[in-house]
Order: sequence, then C-alpha cells, then structure tokens
Amino acid sequence: MSPSTPRALFALALLAGCGPAPTTYEVDLITTSRCTNRGGEESCDTPADERLTQSLVIEPRGDEVLLLLGERMFLASASTGALEARRELLRTELETGCERATTEVLVVTPDGSDVEGSLEEEVLVTGPETRCGQTPFGDRSLYELRGTEIEGP
Repeated sequence: MSPSTPRALFALALLAGCGPAPTTYEVDLITTSRCTNRGGEESCDTPADERLTQSLVIEPRGDEVLLLLGERMFLASASTGALEARRELLRTELETGCERATTEVLVVTPDGSDVEGSLEEEVLVTGPETRCGQTPFGDRSLYELRGTEIEGP
C-alpha cells in the first residue's frame, strides 16, 4: 500500500458524503515511552520531549467514526466519550522472509474544541534466524496526544 492510499480512501469516503462534516484538529504526538524487546527481554526509556505535530480528522459515518491521524487511517465504533480504534499491518520482506507485524491502537476523546488521547504502536519481527536475527524482536512506543480544533462543521 503506497503512502497516498489512506488519503485516497479517505477522500473517497468524504466524497460519499453522508453524516456530519469532519472536524480537523492540530495535535501534538508526545513520546512518553519507547521500549525495545530483544530475546524476550523488554527495556524502556522515556525520551526527552520528543514531539511531532500532525493533523487529526474525526468524521462520524453512521455507526462508525473515521479517524485520520497524519497518514494513518482508523475506523472506530461511534460512541459518546472516547473513540478507540485498532489497526494491524503485516509485511513480509521478499529478500529475507522476515515478517513485520505492526499494531497500532488509537484512543481519542474530543472535548469541545480540544482533543486528547493516546497512540500505542508495537512492531514485532519474526522469521528465520539465519536471515532475520534472533527473533522475535521488536519495539513498542507510547504517545500522548493533545490538540485543538482548526476546522469545524
């Protein structure tokens, strides 16, 4: 999937046009923890003020809510309060046969013109030790998310 694919799918969803208009926020993703798992042992640290500013679009779509965080697209069940969405990506490296599984869990709580939440990203690599190294190994990152509305309905 190319990096532009989520945006194209989101654009198509917008063109289908049913329900309330999307709300766009400018959010800071602040790294709160970065962990490394090697050989079943996990070690974590807290990076010094790592932050990335991205857009977050929240669009109600009937019983579901479309969430677009930067280039990442999520689909959550419509509810009051917090929205929680999970996405999983599996990629196999053709040259090595190593499998890279990425799981992301996004939780956002809109509150008027503000939004807050969290993002957890976990990457796990498995495959033949001769080509991938000692597996499984991976990384887990936790982010705090805070922002304000820049466009509204």
